[in-house]
Amino acid sequence: MKNEDDRILKIYSEKEIANVLGVSQWTVRLWRLQRGLPCFRTTGRIFYRMKSVVDWMDREERKNSGQSRSII
Repeated sequence: MKNEDDRILKIYSEKEIANVLGVSQWTVRLWRLQRGLPCFRTTGRIFYRMKSVVDWMDREERKNSGQSRSII
């Protein structure tokens, strides 16, 4: 459990959070700019707190769970 707690509390760069989530840096950037992925800036760099990212993903999932999706 300690390892999971450490990961949740860790702060990630854009490249690191993309790797953890298994998406590209461009996807992370789009989520931040267009969908409100939480981040913070310091010394001109953008960072992500895993707990905030997971909370955001949970909210997005709840928002989207009521919408039907068609697969083409």
